[in-house]
Amino acid sequence: MFSERQYGFTGKKLYLLLTNILLLQLNSFAQSGWTLLNPLPTVHNLTSIYFVDHNTGWMVGAEGIVLKSIDGGISWNSQISGTTFNLNKVKFQDNNTGWILGNYSGWFGPQTIILKTTDGGSTWNTKLYRLVFSSIFFIDANIGWGVGSMYDGNEWVDAVWKSTDGGENWFLQISGTLYGLSSVFFIDHNIGWIVGGQGTILKTTNGGDNWNFQTSGTDINLNSVCFIDKDVGWTVGHYSLGFGNYWSTVFKTTDGGSTWLPKLNTAGEFGSIFFTDAVNGWAAGYKIDGSINYGAVISTTDGGENWGVYNIGPYLNSIYMIDSEVGWTVGDVGKIFKTEDSGETWTVLNRDVVNTDLYGVDFINHSKGWIVGHGSSYYTDDGGKIWTQMSIGWGYPNAVDFVNDLVGWVVGYPSIWHTTDGGVSWITQNTNPSFSFNSVFFIDENNGWTVGTSNWDYGSILHTSNGGMNWEEQYRIMNGSLHYIDFIDHLKGWAVGGAEGHQIVLHTNDGGVNWALQYNSAEGGLRSVDFIDSLNGWATATWGEPSGAVVKTTDGGFTWNGVLSIPFHLSNVEFIDDLNGWIGGYGPNATILRTTDGGISWIDQNSPEGCSHICMVDTNTGFAIGQGSVILRTTTGGVTFVCENVSDLDLFKNYFLNQNYPNPFNSTTIISWQLAVGSRVQLSIYDLSGREVVMLVNEVQAAGLHQIEFNGSGMASGVYFYRLSAGQFQQTKKLLLMK
Repeated sequence: MFSERQYGFTGKKLYLLLTNILLLQLNSFAQSGWTLLNPLPTVHNLTSIYFVDHNTGWMVGAEGIVLKSIDGGISWNSQISGTTFNLNKVKFQDNNTGWILGNYSGWFGPQTIILKTTDGGSTWNTKLYRLVFSSIFFIDANIGWGVGSMYDGNEWVDAVWKSTDGGENWFLQISGTLYGLSSVFFIDHNIGWIVGGQGTILKTTNGGDNWNFQTSGTDINLNSVCFIDKDVGWTVGHYSLGFGNYWSTVFKTTDGGSTWLPKLNTAGEFGSIFFTDAVNGWAAGYKIDGSINYGAVISTTDGGENWGVYNIGPYLNSIYMIDSEVGWTVGDVGKIFKTEDSGETWTVLNRDVVNTDLYGVDFINHSKGWIVGHGSSYYTDDGGKIWTQMSIGWGYPNAVDFVNDLVGWVVGYPSIWHTTDGGVSWITQNTNPSFSFNSVFFIDENNGWTVGTSNWDYGSILHTSNGGMNWEEQYRIMNGSLHYIDFIDHLKGWAVGGAEGHQIVLHTNDGGVNWALQYNSAEGGLRSVDFIDSLNGWATATWGEPSGAVVKTTDGGFTWNGVLSIPFHLSNVEFIDDLNGWIGGYGPNATILRTTDGGISWIDQNSPEGCSHICMVDTNTGFAIGQGSVILRTTTGGVTFVCENVSDLDLFKNYFLNQNYPNPFNSTTIISWQLAVGSRVQLSIYDLSGREVVMLVNEVQAAGLHQIEFNGSGMASGVYFYRLSAGQFQQTKKLLLMK
């Protein structure tokens, strides 16, 4: 038996008031100025769902997503959580009082966030702890327990906490080596169970003052536990067979946990189990069938003696049944399912009008636009409320360009397609099975250009002067590829890409009769380019590990200077004048960035979905698309108007030091970084011996993005290091000066 004394707790009960290690508390929050149009209600992984009746429920997931339904899951409204932490558990006591549990592991080690609401989620009070809670359970509005791990000064140990004031304060009940605790469940104020790694099962009969080991008869990791009374309960766990293969086992007890018997052993991993009574139960996860994994629900109608399997979609993470017939399950990529017949059939609740990865978008006004992707393409006449699928033909479209509401082109692999009726019907103008067309630009109904890449390792620029009836190659670059093309009139244009590991910019002053190489310097490749006149233009670059940069020219492309580097891949850049511009990114940590000063500074617009292309109609209205069928719209230029008293919590995981750009460099390069909170910043350059060569920054700076231009003209060529120190955050990176 575990007791306080066995863990060195003597005399009065030791209270570990977690408010003593409280980091932040939030009262108002910011949200994105971009609205998700598709898929609805979210594209994020959903991890937990809970309903208080047949109509009212909540679900949570990645990137701080919280959604509420008042119609049984038919529609969902987003609630402002005030965090971008991954949320993994939601529990409500009634229509008003509920809790959400989330975790994050960053520069400052593991952290837990607990959100509480007393108004049904309209507002959430948030606390952040330097602990790890893996599960919480409240028996009423005041009494609850949490399980997880804590640092005891020497090492991380497992722990159990209890709250008697609705989660405002927590005191430690036990800690030690308990093999990883994953789930807690109570049937009343006294009797409860905890399960965890290596078959761990603990039971208390006095509200957690004492905990006893129970013999599970297994050493697998137990994920979830559920009881219907003091005697009958179930737990589900999994174990690895290697090479990513798992088996799951369901155990049952009828004597309060004194003995546990296996009832099901099946290929796959099930992490959420739920019973409504002694006979009806379900578990959600994924099933393995040969080499195929698919989301599945297993269910029983005889207390676990026999189980049926229902394959219904992607990996499932949580299941909740309001009674023996009606329930919901949620999983990866925002999938939501509902059953009204005890799990015999499941209905998809998502509204995925568009269901394909998207790569190109073009709007000619606020209402009329087109999107293209690998598999399907669509058009809208009402600003994205309704999308109609287009029949382009076989292929994989990459880009779209319209000159008016009727005439447009789509390019991709292996063809160029053309429409004269707004996308209702299409004809194929050019097909090359060894070529992928990546970008297209038309200056009018007759004159246009497209760029792409051949399977034979060359990039080409093609031109038409008769609306695409005939296409002629204007330029070919060997050992390279071309990604984007842009013109400001019939004569002046630019194409960008990469060749032999370097960025390239091609320029023409005569409509493409002649193309000149303007720029071939830094490593990587340029992904897009946008000019607003004959002198001023911007381009995005991507290379290596997830990292990107924005470069700018003020002399028509003869010289380019870095204005921003960022730790994710960048897609296209979109400027509508010399001040206002946007860039989109994709991959981990990607977002949408905006500038209102021509690229001198950039603002993170807090878009949780990365995007592969942005199209702005004016300074306010624009659309962005991306993988996972993501379609976003803004009517504010991406600006959020809920800005008052924004907490630093949303920025807490955004400390980073970017790779300098360009690198290698000759004389000058840009170094940029982001601070989670305001702090004193030191940025220095060091040589190979560790000697500080120059200190570039030594001042207090506000939270957000910062950058500085470093001029190494007075230094010898070679390898150097630059180190950023900001509070507890420190990071060092290498740069190469080549003269």
